[in-house]
Amino acid sequence: MIKMIKEKAYHCGLDDTIDIMQEIAIKKNKIKSIFEIEVLKVLKEFNKKYGTKFTLYLFYEKENFKLSDMPDDFKPEWEENSDWLRLSFHARTKKIPDAPYKNASYEVAKQDFWLVKNEILRFAGESVWDNYPRTHYWTGSLEAVKAWRDCGIDGLFYSYPGYPALFFDEERLKKLWNEDFYYDKNLGLIFLPTNINLIRSKEEISKRLKKLRNNRIIEAFCDDYNLLELKENMEMVIKWCIENKYEPAFYEEVFRKEKNSC
Repeated sequence: MIKMIKEKAYHCGLDDTIDIMQEIAIKKNKIKSIFEIEVLKVLKEFNKKYGTKFTLYLFYEKENFKLSDMPDDFKPEWEENSDWLRLSFHARTKKIPDAPYKNASYEVAKQDFWLVKNEILRFAGESVWDNYPRTHYWTGSLEAVKAWRDCGIDGLFYSYPGYPALFFDEERLKKLWNEDFYYDKNLGLIFLPTNINLIRSKEEISKRLKKLRNNRIIEAFCDDYNLLELKENMEMVIKWCIENKYEPAFYEEVFRKEKNSC
């Protein structure tokens, strides 16, 4: 049995993260802190001002860069800030296809997962790892999901309305979009909503938030390469969450697994 131990919680994520890592690698001899990177600087400002907690969901590679190129020089700083900034799995690559795990085998999903996680542990440390990944375009065949479960994750995200997700059919997704979360007893995984896409207009986001006012979980996201242009949208969502009594949290702080009573 899974129980929410926080009344209301919110969290922000950055998908498609790799540009930030490449910038750190390129500038490693010129910077003294990862927070000299503009995107990370903005996140730290929001954390300092509002207490917001963030997770970056990482690709392993893009053209001319791999996570294996990341220096471990800043590992102490990553660890020092892991109470509010964490890293997790997104996909192997930024290249097409856009739905990399829609029909993925168990072995491919497992291999890609460990490519990302092993590098995160190497350059950032165990405390920085977030055990609730968000896969690229929310894709994941049932075999892929089983692989990630066997790799030790606690849960995965599904899409916001209008987008497919994981192995769920359209009928199941319509129900999930109206739920705070879904616990699959057979898989032993928690499935979480992705509520707010920050790339929408302020008017659209405001309407979406009003529809979510009775939800206990608010999950907002954008991509690492468009955060700077969406900074105002992110702050608007954060302020709304605070005004409506949502607490910033990682999901390991939101859920507790309880034994069924006899």
